[in-house]
Amino acid sequence: MTAIEVKQKTNCFIMVTHRIIKEDDIFVANCPELGISSQGDSIEEANNNLKEAVSCYLDTTEDLGIREEVFKQKNIILHKFPENTNNTIINVPISPGAFVTANSIPITC
Repeated sequence: MTAIEVKQKTNCFIMVTHRIIKEDDIFVANCPELGISSQGDSIEEANNNLKEAVSCYLDTTEDLGIREEVFKQKNIILHKFPENTNNTIINVPISPGAFVTANSIPITC
């Protein structure tokens, strides 16, 4: 696959929230828009594990041909990337041991 083909296939994205809270000795990460959760021993590990779970979920919806239906049911909007995009992630502490992160996830379209 050429660089041009890759760009054409990933010129869209969705925005989802990652909420991370500390529960006892672990961090629990949740994506409320998709109803997916994961965990880790650190904020970074919990967030990375959730990213992987979200990616697997999105790949599965695409493989089953139900992505558009799922996005419609969950009110998720498919956005087009502008030509020059700088992806910025901001972690916002909402209380001690709890963070919210907005993530843009590249999607084929």
